[in-house]
Amino acid sequence: AVCVAAILGALRLRMPDTESLVDELRDTVVLFHGAGSANLGTASLMMCEAGVPADNIYMTNSRGLLWRDREDGDGEHPPEGNFRNDEQKRMARLGKPTWESTDLVETIRRLKPDMLVGAVGGSPGCFSRAVVEAMMAVQEERAAAGRLCGWREQRIQQQFRPTIFALSNPKTQAEITAQDCYHFSRGRAIFGSGTRFAPLNVDSRMRRPGQVNN
Repeated sequence: AVCVAAILGALRLRMPDTESLVDELRDTVVLFHGAGSANLGTASLMMCEAGVPADNIYMTNSRGLLWRDREDGDGEHPPEGNFRNDEQKRMARLGKPTWESTDLVETIRRLKPDMLVGAVGGSPGCFSRAVVEAMMAVQEERAAAGRLCGWREQRIQQQFRPTIFALSNPKTQAEITAQDCYHFSRGRAIFGSGTRFAPLNVDSRMRRPGQVNN
């Protein structure tokens, strides 16, 4: 629930004038990196309580993007895929990815998520510069579309920002540090972490990273 609240908070930062954060959440594509209880719980809450479409939720485990080859059958021929348990199977997409989905950068390029939520627990620093730049590129594509529609530049700069959460703790296990996330994104990313990071100066602005889990 804490992480879902933080996701809604990130949406409020991007779209302060929206009348319904839940409606915006339903239109948001989220990639969960790591398929443990933290990410499974957050994704399930988003889908069951907020009505986020399953098509907007993606999740990886150590084998790549969760997938299954078919829907549940009669029990005699259960679906196959790279999921490890029933909870992961419920989050698995239908059909094996056509790319090497253990490559997080390529997965971001293919899925074009608005938010990246990491709770891997054993891969510190896995949100590299290339990962952050891929998240930035997704938003830059959407910003370009907004300009074609005649949106004001102020609105574009505010709305099209990637959200990146690094939930693994302690701090030494974080998928990315606050400093690196701000640096790699040129101060554009909305960052949250599982353990507290101290405030820091980014381009002459003081940034206070939020702690977004319990």
